[in-house]
Amino acid sequence: MQRIRTAVFGTGFVGRVHLEGIRRLGFVDIAAIGEPQIEKANQLAAEFGVAKTEADYRRILEDKSIDAVHVCTPNFLH
Repeated sequence: MQRIRTAVFGTGFVGRVHLEGIRRLGFVDIAAIGEPQIEKANQLAAEFGVAKTEADYRRILEDKSIDAVHVCTPNFLH
């Protein structure tokens, strides 16, 4: 099975739930976490073993190696 590289935008409750779910899949790599409050992104990245964090989601979208993103921000920001 081909591995999928994904990113998660948002570090709140839903972001954490998605990160945990992704980790359990076994064939999806979490490539990046996007969060305007970079300290929160760095903390969650350390907890889940994610190498890349960005405060600006657009920088993650520019990464051609990422196959999918999880938008886990509050609804009004979708």
